[in-house]
Amino acid sequence: MLTDCKTLISEGAYGKVFSVSSKYAVKVETDKGKRKRRLREEARIMKLVQGPGIPRIIHHSTIDGRDRLKMELLGPDMRKIRKSHGGGLGFRSTIMFGIQALERLEHIHSKGIIHRDIKDSNFVIGKNDPTKIYLIDFGLSVRLERYNSKNSNYCTVDGFAGNLLFTGKESHIYKNRVSKKNDLESLLYLMIYLYKSKVNKRKISKSQSFKRIPALPWDRKFEDDENLHKKIYRLKDEFKPQMLGKKFPTEFKEFMKYVQELKFDMEPKMNYCQQLLKRCLNRRNFNLDYTKFDWLKKVYLIDSKSNNAITLYSGNSRSISTKKRDNKCLHKRNIKDRLRGKLDQKDLEYLKIIK
Repeated sequence: MLTDCKTLISEGAYGKVFSVSSKYAVKVETDKGKRKRRLREEARIMKLVQGPGIPRIIHHSTIDGRDRLKMELLGPDMRKIRKSHGGGLGFRSTIMFGIQALERLEHIHSKGIIHRDIKDSNFVIGKNDPTKIYLIDFGLSVRLERYNSKNSNYCTVDGFAGNLLFTGKESHIYKNRVSKKNDLESLLYLMIYLYKSKVNKRKISKSQSFKRIPALPWDRKFEDDENLHKKIYRLKDEFKPQMLGKKFPTEFKEFMKYVQELKFDMEPKMNYCQQLLKRCLNRRNFNLDYTKFDWLKKVYLIDSKSNNAITLYSGNSRSISTKKRDNKCLHKRNIKDRLRGKLDQKDLEYLKIIK
């Protein structure tokens, strides 16, 4: 029975995630086919990798023949965050995200786990601590021990699984092999995607609208044919650091070069990768300060019913009463005028309106 499940948060191939309270979420198995009990394996993996940046498990149970995994409720995922910030993240936020993501990968790899599904929707921020990045959804993850892998860095599985946009290039050719390198390469593509999705917008002067330019060369529609994987593999194989352009510093291009030249069965040097990303911040005169993430800027939302301004992600949320008016007549300039004196100038810069 799902009577205790309140709001659907996300849905995948093998399960649905619901919020059950303000503190907890539950993942419920939905697949009745040959992959039934996949959630049971996911629970085993999550128990094995419990630690910083991994959702805390409350308990695993079976009700009405379906596995259920109860865990802590977390904040929005990076897909939702990037969409609410112009389609992507700024350079500083992208690099700081990457540093934390590398820590998560290093942790699960040390436990003999390959995630296998690195993408924007599988990284979320903490509900109570939005400076912390969490790695979620181990539904496609594999335990190297389970596959009796002689090499501690890769194993052979049944077939391809994952995200075509972010998966490592070798996975398109050797569909039954997964490796730690594949996780790292997926993170590389994700970081490029997060940042270039923000900057790759050109204004069309006549219509005053924006045209999105693909952040990755293979981020486009393909005919779903037998050559699909070969086409994407070729584009990923031809994608070189010099193609990133001036928006990315030399250190990031070194990071990309290292990942691409890393052999499939080699152990990634996560500490070296983190150092390169930290040098990217230094190059731009940024400090490693997680309170400077894009989504932590003060954002004031105008509630259409109470007509109050509410602060999100600024420490302690607070409401500021404003003179009630017809919400349809509200304009950003009018609201700023009515809030002036109650908010400082920096706060006013990040004012947004919900219509």
